[in-house]
Amino acid sequence: IAQITRRAAASNPTLLVIIFAYDEKAKGDISGRIGTDNNNIIILSPSEFKDCQDEEDKDAVKGLEHFDLASINEYVFEQIKKRIN
Repeated sequence: IAQITRRAAASNPTLLVIIFAYDEKAKGDISGRIGTDNNNIIILSPSEFKDCQDEEDKDAVKGLEHFDLASINEYVFEQIKKRIN
């Protein structure tokens, strides 16, 4: 999967790949396998996601401890949904 991801990102510079890492340790593991030389691959940990929120949204993500499908839906996609509706 890491090789496929790197090749896809390298062959399409307009593609943005966002990888949600379960936690900081997982981010390190993923970075080690994927590499950090691609500017269009972002590996995002829950703590980084929380740090990037503006003051208005910090309360909405304070319960975020790790990324799994349920937490990505609740904390990431719900925020996107609120902004487009």
